[in-house]
Amino acid sequence: MQKITLGGRSFKPVTHSTLEHDIATCEMLQRMGMADLTARSGETDRQLQDRIMSGVVKSGELLPLLGHLIMPTAKNEWTPEMAIETAVFLGALKNPKDKATLLGLIVELALFFCKVALGCILTSQKSFPLAAETINMFLSAGRVNTETGVSSCDA
Repeated sequence: MQKITLGGRSFKPVTHSTLEHDIATCEMLQRMGMADLTARSGETDRQLQDRIMSGVVKSGELLPLLGHLIMPTAKNEWTPEMAIETAVFLGALKNPKDKATLLGLIVELALFFCKVALGCILTSQKSFPLAAETINMFLSAGRVNTETGVSSCDA
């Protein structure tokens, strides 16, 4: 994602995050259930997907997470206040086109997180229990090829 326009405002990805941002984002991902992306014993792929999506929705963290991942294009540095403002703005969108665009962004982010987690699982089994931290680390360090979704886990 380079730039996205929603409700007449332009947003871009947060690319240079602060430690505060990284920690808060990691905590959100954990509350959303993104720290446990492994299938439980006897759990089908569909049940795993449903469990993860249920955790994401029930956590109430989806809009706040988006506020941590995108920021107004006019701004140079992310702040916690900006994240809150962005989440509130996104939650108030009414235009069906904006909502469809936002839903597309959510799906894109979910796929991206899954690709990052999969890349880490394939290259380092011991890093998987720390999926949320790993995802955040790769987002912050730019260690994921966004074309292929392949990560470069060192752990």
